[in-house]
Amino acid sequence: MDEQGHFISEPNAIFLVPPKQTDQEDARSVRAFTLRDIPEPERNQLFELIKMEGDQLKAPLLGGDIHFHKETGICVATGGKAYVEMVGSLIDAFREGRHLRPVVGKPYSPKPQDEK
Repeated sequence: MDEQGHFISEPNAIFLVPPKQTDQEDARSVRAFTLRDIPEPERNQLFELIKMEGDQLKAPLLGGDIHFHKETGICVATGGKAYVEMVGSLIDAFREGRHLRPVVGKPYSPKPQDEK
């Protein structure tokens, strides 16, 4: 109604409110990793490690799954944000560990971060 008490036929204000997301929607995550540089036997070890560590995440929102696409060499991690971050960290650590393996005839020399 206007100041004179007459009905107003058109709105004079519009409020745009974003839909409320649930905690579950906020917690879901997807990330893809290329694993073409990791040979199949080592890749299988990595997947076993991811499975073992993933089993340690108890809450349903933290869990997740990985899918490896052999044709492209891409691994896709889906699930809770903590799970997807854990997969990324394990892949990074696994790659770093592969580069730290001593070459035949060349002894391992620790990096500064290894001495902590």
